[in-house]
Amino acid sequence: SVVKIYYACCIYFIALIGYAHFTELKIKKPVLRQSVAKKYLTGILNLMESEKLYLNPNLSISLLANKLNTNSVTISSVINNELRQSYNDFVNSYRVKEVKRRLSTSDAERYTLIAIAMESGFKSKTTFYRAFQKTENESPSAYLQKKKHLNTTTN
Repeated sequence: SVVKIYYACCIYFIALIGYAHFTELKIKKPVLRQSVAKKYLTGILNLMESEKLYLNPNLSISLLANKLNTNSVTISSVINNELRQSYNDFVNSYRVKEVKRRLSTSDAERYTLIAIAMESGFKSKTTFYRAFQKTENESPSAYLQKKKHLNTTTN
């Protein structure tokens, strides 16, 4: 019985040490040379601004990577390290800018806010509201109220 307790303790401590070492292991993403990172960043920004890829509600990091002949780990690394943003925040910031741009055109009177958000690349109302709040530090309805107030005071 004492031997069994001894073996059980030994196995417990071996498992504990193994677990501690396992949790210290982290998969390291490859660090890109600055020149390579800048090249990919330029490509990413160009695709977003000239081709307006963000308007595609099904835009994925792998689709973006394919357009630049690389992989999603590289694209993620460039966006995280160079722009200090997640991929989703990066894409959604373009979509929020597009919503705001469309709200300053005649689209604002012809379409609902959600319709404009969907046309700007958002896939769902929830994602749109969350991204707008995060990017603008206010809700879309508060933004519209402020915009209407500014329009009435300037007219």
